[in-house]
Amino acid sequence: MVLPLTGPEVLPTRADRWPRVTRVTDPSQPRLVGEGTPVTVSWGDPAQFTEVRYSTNPTLASEGDWVVELADYVSTKTARAVTASIVRIRSLGG
Repeated sequence: MVLPLTGPEVLPTRADRWPRVTRVTDPSQPRLVGEGTPVTVSWGDPAQFTEVRYSTNPTLASEGDWVVELADYVSTKTARAVTASIVRIRSLGG
């Protein structure tokens, strides 16, 4: 049995075919990572970042969630270093 593919209810919309691109400049994106942990990283408007402003392709440079990933990395690595420093100080009798 073959069903005809007619009508708007069958055809995918553009949004269905291509996933929405996340942009670091989107105001709804987070501007804070690590809240409630030893290290919190926050930032201002990513549209003002050098990587976006001076890019030969600012649209491509603003795609993705690389700012959140970078902030999460910095928060995690710094928290580990701070925790290790505290442990060393305690072991020295501090």
